[in-house]
Amino acid sequence: MTSLKINPKGRQKSKARIIAKDSAVLSPFDNLTLKQKKFINGLAQGKTQKQAALDAGYSPKWVDS
Repeated sequence: MTSLKINPKGRQKSKARIIAKDSAVLSPFDNLTLKQKKFINGLAQGKTQKQAALDAGYSPKWVDS
């Protein structure tokens, strides 16, 4: 998380653009869909693959096969 510094004129200075540029290079998760991210987060929370897939919104038809 970036802290914002306020200059004497009261405008906020942010380094967010630089950080976003760096993290885009470093993060392997940028190209994943929202479902895939939810699935990975579910696994990280200790859920089974089946439960994480269902919670992420995948159809039970595909999960059970």
